[in-house]
Amino acid sequence: MIMKQNKKTILTSLFILLMLPALVGAFTITSVTTSSTATRATTGSDVTVTATLVGDSSGTATQVQITGTGRTTGSSVTVSDPAVGYYSGTSVSTSGSSVTFVVSAGTADVYDYTVQATYQGGSASSTSTVLEFVDPSAVIVLGSIANTSVWPGRNVSVSSTLSNPSAAENVTTTYALGYSSSYFSVLAGDATTSTLTLQPSQTYALGWTINATNSVSASPITITLGDTTAFSQNVDVNAFSSANATPTPVPAYLSGTTPVPSVTPVPTVAPTAAPAALPPIPEVVVEKTAAGEEILEKKTERLGTAAQVTGHFAENSATFMLSYVASSGGFVGEVSYKLPFDYADYQAGKITLDPAPIKVEPGSIIATWDVELAPAEVFTAKVEVAEKVEETVLQQFETPKAKPAPKAPPSEITPAPAEAPAATPAPAPAKAAADNTLLYIGIGVIILAALYFLVFAKKK
Repeated sequence: MIMKQNKKTILTSLFILLMLPALVGAFTITSVTTSSTATRATTGSDVTVTATLVGDSSGTATQVQITGTGRTTGSSVTVSDPAVGYYSGTSVSTSGSSVTFVVSAGTADVYDYTVQATYQGGSASSTSTVLEFVDPSAVIVLGSIANTSVWPGRNVSVSSTLSNPSAAENVTTTYALGYSSSYFSVLAGDATTSTLTLQPSQTYALGWTINATNSVSASPITITLGDTTAFSQNVDVNAFSSANATPTPVPAYLSGTTPVPSVTPVPTVAPTAAPAALPPIPEVVVEKTAAGEEILEKKTERLGTAAQVTGHFAENSATFMLSYVASSGGFVGEVSYKLPFDYADYQAGKITLDPAPIKVEPGSIIATWDVELAPAEVFTAKVEVAEKVEETVLQQFETPKAKPAPKAPPSEITPAPAEAPAATPAPAPAKAAADNTLLYIGIGVIILAALYFLVFAKKK
């Protein structure tokens, strides 16, 4: 009797369990809709697809996955998130539950994709949606690196622009800045990787400041779009020393093979002996500009046979060292440099000169120093510019003009009067001449006396 009751109980329980879904109502996913961050993207770039699942009651989707196939090539889209390519055990509500997929494609094509959700007792799918992947050449990339040869600890400036040449369609692309972390580190700038959408005819600018941490030869810095390298340039990071400094081209006269023209014009056509060859002009190393910025790059330009300029370039300032070497005969006079900067900037205090010149004239800036140099002695002057200067400015410096001081005329010495020759005594007058004179005097006295007596004798 007891056995029969147990069997009835067991059968009743099984019946109730089988009927329970019907009693409480079966769960169904009523709709799956999708949206995406892009409809047109470069190959290898990320596009995010959002799927929204709506149920007739609260329930669970056992699996949600996305599939996409190229119309021409038959290639499939790649899912990078979630890593396994699908979701499991997703909760679904009547108000809708969302999941996201990050997809890309390695082959240019037009892809039709759908999202399918399965649940206990069935499945539901979204309508097919178009997603086009195009070649990265659909985006024009221009890149530049301002300084490709630096010392360890210095900075490298990288800039780029991404342009959409299409006048009608958007394009989405994922860019990435590439470099070796063994030699470089990013100090500032835009995100090193990101996905962005360019509107028709839009240009987007990017930039980074990268610090060179260790020495390396020809290490590339790249910018990639999706799966394609759009820009690449090598950077050398070398520890600075006099042994590996970039040599400045030396004129032939420095080796003694060519005579050095004299600074002072020689007013004669007769050949003159060549002075001794000038020594190489030493470079003055500057660690920081007047603005306190560290030097990013240093370059030297020779100016004629006896001068040079060395530019030290920082992020927003620059220092220029002017050098002039005297010939074997020395030099005394004026040395004038024409500086390729605005005279107004000098007046505004943006450009300073040390030592102070004896005069500064416009056109661009003509600075003149009064110098007195021994044979082979070097005169140096520092030019500080408190704004960013491109290294190409070195090519605009001109050979300085050297104007010798006029030679002092010989002192005018008044000649001592010549010693007068001894006077030659005049010959003594003849004695007869002296006697005649006395005779004349005597006669005159007698005549006067005679006249006197005659006058007084008549009166009597």
